Amino acid sequence: MAESRRIRIAPILLEAGFVVLGVFLALVANEWRANANARAHAASARATIVEEVRSNREAIAASRDYHERIFDSLRVRMPPGSPAPPPDLFSEGFIHTPTTLRTAWDAASATDAVSYMDYGDVLTFSKLYALLDRYEQAGDKAGSVIFSEIMERGVPGVAANYRNLIYLIGSMLYLERGLIAEYDSVLARIDSTGA
Repeated sequence: MAESRRIRIAPILLEAGFVVLGVFLALVANEWRANANARAHAASARATIVEEVRSNREAIAASRDYHERIFDSLRVRMPPGSPAPPPDLFSEGFIHTPTTLRTAWDAASATDAVSYMDYGDVLTFSKLYALLDRYEQAGDKAGSVIFSEIMERGVPGVAANYRNLIYLIGSMLYLERGLIAEYDSVLARIDSTGA
């Protein structure tokens, strides 16, 4: 009878050990699942950013082509005494900066998907978007200069002052060429890694 009253501690410790092990394994499984979901979200975000980069590159290339056409036409007209260029030369405005997107990049940053992306990719995309910001700021400044001239001289006055206009267009063209070269470099690296 004394033996039946004795508490056997070994089975209790064994059972407690299994409970602790079960809780530990459940926590590990949950952590693994959360990390797997975060990595999948980051891969999806990266793919969307790459598509956004491709789209932005094409939009900037279209503006570059427009500016090259105007720049080349104005250079031909540069001799003193040349008549003002025809208004249809500026079919998309004196300068044309495209509407670019940053939705995928902003969403990836806001949802913390970038923290699960490759650091090299994050650095590359960050640099690309910083260059895009610089280009857009230059476009805004050039647009402000042109707008103030339009208010002062009118559209025909700005077109007649094409010798000065060519410098603004040339500056935008320079930025676009550099930006497209950077986009091409990034896209080549992305394509070579198979993403």
